[in-house]
Amino acid sequence: MRLACLKGLHGSDRARFPAAGNAGDFRIAEIVEVLREIGSPATLRGTAKLYAVDVVSPLFNLPMVDPQAALPREVSPRCPLVTTMWVVEANAAERTCRLRVVTSEPATDVQLPVQINGDGLGEGQPASTPRLFVEPYDQLSPGANRSRDFVVDGGRLVMGANEIVVLASAAITVTHIEMAVSD
Repeated sequence: MRLACLKGLHGSDRARFPAAGNAGDFRIAEIVEVLREIGSPATLRGTAKLYAVDVVSPLFNLPMVDPQAALPREVSPRCPLVTTMWVVEANAAERTCRLRVVTSEPATDVQLPVQINGDGLGEGQPASTPRLFVEPYDQLSPGANRSRDFVVDGGRLVMGANEIVVLASAAITVTHIEMAVSD
């Protein structure tokens, strides 16, 4: 079977898709359709984007697509979460960047300081919206007090791999980390 490698898809540095042989697998067909809709780098330049850290998904949980999903993961005072988010923004310093950390349960009494590339972002603010971008068909919005938003200085982001560290004052599970980049 021929394999095509796509660097940086879903935060992974080794996402692979069968180029032939599994055309009937609806999961592969859906991934290919999403990539077709995304378009070329020129199409994406300057548009609002959502970057995410790998999450195990029942739909896309294919060993060759999601070889080492970073989330969900428990975070505690003795065990911080250290992960990578791939960001491809040539002018991130000129854009608005908001990082969101979502937990499995409300984290009202838990301090969750976050760092990106070694810069502290503080403890963030409770999210004011269920998602970073409007999703009209969203069926699984996180419950109240499960999301925290952090303002990110786009000038601190690098093109490519960015290290994210999540600390916690008590044990809690981080289910999603995503970042919206917009004008």
